[in-house]
Amino acid sequence: MLRLAGSQKIAPLDPDAAEYFTDVDVLRDIMIQRTTQQVKSMLDKTVEIAAATFGRPSQPAELLPFPEELDEDDPPMTVLLPDGTKAKVRV
Repeated sequence: MLRLAGSQKIAPLDPDAAEYFTDVDVLRDIMIQRTTQQVKSMLDKTVEIAAATFGRPSQPAELLPFPEELDEDDPPMTVLLPDGTKAKVRV
């Protein structure tokens, strides 16, 4: 039996219906473990979908170095964004 907080009501406990924890440290560890497992599962699924959609790269993409300063003399280019918006960018 369980007495509900702030109430005089008593509720029966059914060990087959749910997990019960009496130690907050055990509960914390279990919640962290389950959350970590869920995040890993979501990331694995995301990688799987990306690989099916775009293929797996043969090697990691090489990042271009970011310029220290933009050359103000270079004219901006106009690009069309997926939503139809036009944007001016300098490359």
